[in-house]
Amino acid sequence: MKSNEKDAYAYLTITADTLPLDDITRFLEMAPDGSSWSLGDVRRVPNKLRPKYEFSRWSLTSGVLKGQPLETHFVALCQWMSPLSGKLRKLPAEMHACISITGWVDDYDNLLFFSAGTLREIGAFGFPLDFDLYSENG
Repeated sequence: MKSNEKDAYAYLTITADTLPLDDITRFLEMAPDGSSWSLGDVRRVPNKLRPKYEFSRWSLTSGVLKGQPLETHFVALCQWMSPLSGKLRKLPAEMHACISITGWVDDYDNLLFFSAGTLREIGAFGFPLDFDLYSENG
């Protein structure tokens, strides 16, 4: 069995309300991807009420090309996270981690499927999971 998404991605984010992005990067000893920002940076999309970011966001995507199943993204993200596992398990209190999974589907039949091994692997990190699933057919 596999899920039926037409597009998907997975990523790890680490946020901090009081630390700059450089502090998170230094702690993890790994550069973030391009969807990261630092506390006080000017927002990429203008926002009159909040012109600057109010927290830092370090992000790491799965690196999998569009069109692959959610589980493929999930597994690839686990592989990227594996070398960081020691540091991820000892995040300072100022840093907060979350794993996000996003998918666009044609319908809600067979929406998600993850093997037990994949769930055990990602669960070992102890981070919250955020699933955002969208359908054009409601």
